Amino acid sequence: MHYETEVTGVTIHDDGSSTTTVKRKDGSTETIKAKFIVDGSGYGRVLPTLFGLNKPSTQYTRRALFCHLQDPHRLEVTEPDRIIIIVHNLKTWIWVIPFSDGTTSVGYVGSPEFFEEYPGTPTEKFLAMLKAEPSLAIRFRDPQLVWEEPRVLQGWSASSEKFYGKGFVLTGNVTEFLDPVFSSGVTLASVSSQIAANLVVKHLKGEEVDWDNDYMKQMETGVEVFRTFVDSWYDGTLFKIFFAHQRDQKLKNQICSVLAGYVWDKTNPFVKTSEKTVRNLANFLDSSKPA
Repeated sequence: MHYETEVTGVTIHDDGSSTTTVKRKDGSTETIKAKFIVDGSGYGRVLPTLFGLNKPSTQYTRRALFCHLQDPHRLEVTEPDRIIIIVHNLKTWIWVIPFSDGTTSVGYVGSPEFFEEYPGTPTEKFLAMLKAEPSLAIRFRDPQLVWEEPRVLQGWSASSEKFYGKGFVLTGNVTEFLDPVFSSGVTLASVSSQIAANLVVKHLKGEEVDWDNDYMKQMETGVEVFRTFVDSWYDGTLFKIFFAHQRDQKLKNQICSVLAGYVWDKTNPFVKTSEKTVRNLANFLDSSKPA
């Protein structure tokens, strides 16, 4: 393992082996030879960037404005040490992630138009947004920013033309990244890496590997299930389910399983027929609300 090291180039040879050029923190370079490369670089997307495999995502462009704050009033809130999500409005949500050092990350995610409603610098926007959300206005009533200025991310959704090629395979968020609203990245990364690793072992043993069917199509299936839930969050469909008065424990467990990243479990109807099941449940709950 090499820390503070940048991959500057990768050459795949005719036999599928590779030579990777890396740059150290001190400016020195080194080449590393490998029989096969597994790219687990996450949002860094090393191989898709080097090999020109990035392609536009079909997800709507969203923006995040976030900062770390001192959190001296944390113990005054319910479940103070849990990560929570706040629905600010139909199109905007807020993450609140407490850290063990007493600071907390707060981030607003929504359409670019939402952020234009608040004038001024990123700091002025962020402080005004804190005041506009009642629970945060109380918790951070005397806001102390850890950073000099909040940070902005936009247009993070990304996809790849293909998830594998001669001498390499992409795993986790390198294949496709949809949205941070459901943090299932660890499970997705672990499952995809496990599948990829087993296929790489077969390949290195000289066995035939059907990368298209045994890997890429499986990954695409998982991404599409997850896409259903991301899209349903932003169009308000999931709100009808999450905030319903009727809450069946079995259905709740099945949905939580998907949101935890288990998007290949075909025994779960929210995986097998994800879009149809989500829409039907939301419509049923909506029609059965008390007058």
